[in-house]
Amino acid sequence: METNQDEGALLRGAPLAIAKEKLAERPNDLAPTEQDFIQASLDLQEKEATEREAQRQRELEQQRALAEAQRQRAEEQAQAADRLRQRAVWLAVAGAVAIVLTVLAVIFGVQSSNNAHRANAESTRAIANAATAQAERVTAQAASTTAIEAQETAQANEAKAEQQANIARSRQLAAQADREFDNFNYELSLLLAIESGRADRRRRQIYWIHSQSCAKLLFVLDEFASS
Repeated sequence: METNQDEGALLRGAPLAIAKEKLAERPNDLAPTEQDFIQASLDLQEKEATEREAQRQRELEQQRALAEAQRQRAEEQAQAADRLRQRAVWLAVAGAVAIVLTVLAVIFGVQSSNNAHRANAESTRAIANAATAQAERVTAQAASTTAIEAQETAQANEAKAEQQANIARSRQLAAQADREFDNFNYELSLLLAIESGRADRRRRQIYWIHSQSCAKLLFVLDEFASS
């Protein structure tokens, strides 16, 4: 009986199990063709089992590969989310720094404008006082009877006017130093600040000028160091 060319005719399941047991226990009761038939059925069973195991292994490998791909995608998405969060934090920090710098620039601009206005007002008063002193000096010279007294008054007024002029010039130089500082001309700003201190040698005026300039200079140096 030819069976090796027709696998569909071979034994399977329970019949094959019974035939296998009979082949093992009483092989002499079976004809050679029957033994070959049973052996062919057993070979087919083993072949199918091997193929099923190979298919199962392939499916397991595909599942492992799919799981690994999903894990890698999850890691990439997590890394991308971390990068986005870090970028958002840096943008928030940069925005806060920009706002602080803008506020500071506005404050310094207002201070500089106020200093300029005060310097102009002091300069105007100093010119008026100088004119008054000059007029008083001329009047004193014309009045011979009160020449000495008028001259002393004129000299006192002139000294006061000169002092006020020095103060006005000092403040004007301080305001110009502030403008040059805001324009990033730091060397010229420092020279103007020093000249402003020389124009008025009163301790309080020198302290005010130097404290303003040094505070701004220290602020810029600190900004450079932190960047």
